[in-house]
Amino acid sequence: MDLWFAFTARAPLVMAAGVTLTVGAELVGRRIAGRAIPVGEMKLSAVAAFSFMAVKVVAGYGLLLPVHVFLYRYRLFDVDLWNPFTWLGIFLMRDFVSYWAHRIEHTNKWLWASHSIHHSFETMSPSCATRIPWMENLYKIPFGLWMPLIGFDFRLVVGIDTLAALISIAQHTDRFPAKPDGWLQRVFIVPSHHRVHHGTNDAYLDKNFGAVLCVWDKLFGTFQAEVEPARFGILGRPLNRRRDMVLGRYPDLLH
Repeated sequence: MDLWFAFTARAPLVMAAGVTLTVGAELVGRRIAGRAIPVGEMKLSAVAAFSFMAVKVVAGYGLLLPVHVFLYRYRLFDVDLWNPFTWLGIFLMRDFVSYWAHRIEHTNKWLWASHSIHHSFETMSPSCATRIPWMENLYKIPFGLWMPLIGFDFRLVVGIDTLAALISIAQHTDRFPAKPDGWLQRVFIVPSHHRVHHGTNDAYLDKNFGAVLCVWDKLFGTFQAEVEPARFGILGRPLNRRRDMVLGRYPDLLH
């Protein structure tokens, strides 16, 4: 556990390194292939990312951490962290909760007003994964409270969230074509599946909500394989201004 706690303590550094490497590799790949670099999209993503991190620091230490510490103090179990089945169970439960949290973001208009920021890009690249609305730091808190309640230490939660974020970055790419017969695509959310999720094609709307596993989508009827090139963006008024990266669709909704 000491190694995992050391990883968690360096989570911000790991995250920064992951973003730098994946985005850098994408830029180099586009340059070599003679493809356009989506500078405008990257600038908007940077606005959203900095807003998200600024709020995360305040909400994390001022709200999330105290709540997790309180619940952990009254935890229901003392989980055996040396048992691999404990980690498997935590992973499956977290992925299951993530599926439903993501699905609710698409079906509830108040949450979609925030989540639409993440869907607003029209050119898929790893930098798009950093276009995260700052509001998530607040409304997603309840979806993670089961972890300290069952006896999962806050530092372990931070580590798992960091790994999930790195996986998400890797999923946001227009490379790696669909391989329907590949074993990865049968179990995991691969870039092909996530391109479908971000597509505005009629067949792609509200599909593939999974974070790591695609089994939940297949189980609950929201899975869609990539059968045609995805058109990225959102329906209705586009969010293509810097203030849109901060306010999302809330001004429209309130109006």
